[in-house]
Amino acid sequence: MATNVINPSSMLAANASFEPVRNPVTADYLREQGLGEAFVNYMSTWGGFVEG
Repeated sequence: MATNVINPSSMLAANASFEPVRNPVTADYLREQGLGEAFVNYMSTWGGFVEG
């Protein structure tokens, strides 16, 4: 079964205990999830998405 990571409600349907991560997140958290430094920096320009 494929899951749609963009739609949290489909994740909930696949896993009843799924809880989405709330924003803002830290840059370290994004790096731990495998995002590259350039993308982390880009996401830091999105208001309220990356803390610090």
